[in-house]
Amino acid sequence: MTFLQSNYQYLCDATWLPDIFKVASGVMTLSTMLRGMVYIQPGAKAYYPNLYCMLVGESNSGKGIAIEDTSKAMIRKIKPDLVLNDRYTPEGLLKDLAERGDKAKGTVFNDELETLISGKKYMSGMAVNMIGIYNNTMQAFDIRYANDTYKINEPYVGVFSGVQPDIISRLLNVADASSGFIPRWWICRAKANKRKRTTISTLNYDDALLYLRILDEAIQQTKKPIRIPIEDGAEDYLFEVSEWVKESHNDNRCFARLPDLIYKLGIIYYVDDMLGKYCSKVDIPTNKGEVRKNTSTEMSETDVYKETAKTGVYIVPNVFLKTDMTTLTILPRPVMPVGFKIDSLEDICAEPLQLDHLVSAFESIDVEGVDYVSKIISESRDVVNMLKVRDAILRQIEVGNYIKGDNGNNMVQQRFVYRAVSMTTSRIKPYIDTLQAEGFLTQKLHKLDGAKTVLVFEVHKEALK
Repeated sequence: MTFLQSNYQYLCDATWLPDIFKVASGVMTLSTMLRGMVYIQPGAKAYYPNLYCMLVGESNSGKGIAIEDTSKAMIRKIKPDLVLNDRYTPEGLLKDLAERGDKAKGTVFNDELETLISGKKYMSGMAVNMIGIYNNTMQAFDIRYANDTYKINEPYVGVFSGVQPDIISRLLNVADASSGFIPRWWICRAKANKRKRTTISTLNYDDALLYLRILDEAIQQTKKPIRIPIEDGAEDYLFEVSEWVKESHNDNRCFARLPDLIYKLGIIYYVDDMLGKYCSKVDIPTNKGEVRKNTSTEMSETDVYKETAKTGVYIVPNVFLKTDMTTLTILPRPVMPVGFKIDSLEDICAEPLQLDHLVSAFESIDVEGVDYVSKIISESRDVVNMLKVRDAILRQIEVGNYIKGDNGNNMVQQRFVYRAVSMTTSRIKPYIDTLQAEGFLTQKLHKLDGAKTVLVFEVHKEALK
């Protein structure tokens, strides 16, 4: 068994979550716990396993259970300082990370994405800031927002959030896809899932927590981030994935960073595999199955303290010591006595990352979910408005209201376009940014005869073919 398997089985017994939410919950827990201590570097760029994960599902689909009640709750029991605030303004996020110094690491657990990203004026700039933080993972960098500059030291930030389908079009638009914001998210969409009767069984939960405790101990024995070797030939798989994207989803910008995402997920599956192998070899003591005189299926935090104070077992509320209702004896469970030595993460992760880990990562990609979100965005009002802006520019060229550039491109004065679409500068900007990202136009200053300078849209000839 591994952590991901134990966590998944626990959620199968105790919840009715969709399978993809069960997987996401375990992966995001492990991603958070790693806190930048492992990476791979197949080329010039280093990849760390921090993730932005978006659960897409209707109300009551289990987003909160996966995010708040499972992943966030586990992290709080093992390493609570890795739980970042659940809500931020763009400035608040930068300020908090800057103030954390070298501890700018953790995950934002938030089951309502609209409280983190919204169209409200005071939230503008959040996507840009999140891209900057994501791009500079484990690097010291400066980022400017409003009139202030924030110095952030080696951030390792993840986001685990959820959103309802009918809200997506209000939060995200085509500019978010073109800018690379949406492609940086691991999108997991819930399909129809029937409710079922759950069981009160925490044995797999206990095991999952123990894996996390051992991982935490191993990281504490590790002085600096370790570079994971990659098996020869494993990287070729990413080339195949890239070719598949070009062939089947070339027009979907939400897949633009799929190889990067596979690398990140691949690291997590690799660490889970190595941790599982390590735990299977280590002789971890058990509690020997002492007899109890009550029929409770769970011990209270006070009971755990009383029973463990004598033995020196780590005090973890409601775990490790569970009662079998039939025999009234405590089942032998793995425990970690104080002083029990755990090897460093470098020793645990000595083998290379293999092709199977990357394949598991790709199999975790919800292709249909990404297409679903992309379709919602493409059918939104933003696309209609962007096409309106594009047609207004082409209309000016059609009627001869343009300036011929030195390179042969046609240039249209911005004021004519604004007037044609009846939009303010701030409202039209996202659509112009998208058209520019797509290579349709470039914004520039142009000097007219008489020394007057005007703002123009230079339309690329290639875009008109």
